[in-house]
Amino acid sequence: MFLRATFVAAAIFTAAIGSASPAHSDPPCYKAASGDCVPYPQPGTPPCPNPTAICRDGDYSCSEHPYSGGTCHGHGGVQTHLT
Repeated sequence: MFLRATFVAAAIFTAAIGSASPAHSDPPCYKAASGDCVPYPQPGTPPCPNPTAICRDGDYSCSEHPYSGGTCHGHGGVQTHLT
């Protein structure tokens, strides 16, 4: 029984890690609360026509809600809001 519980816990942990979204991943967007596919922050050229923030690492964010706590998550937070 203990071995089965350990195996199940390991499988859940592995699935959770596999579903985590790194800062730059494929696909290049995340599903926003609106259901839209919003591009992840990217360095250099903005990944969308109207970026909403510049992250502390220099990447542009296209967050639909730039003043929410998730904007530039994994990118050092927001450096500058553009909207």
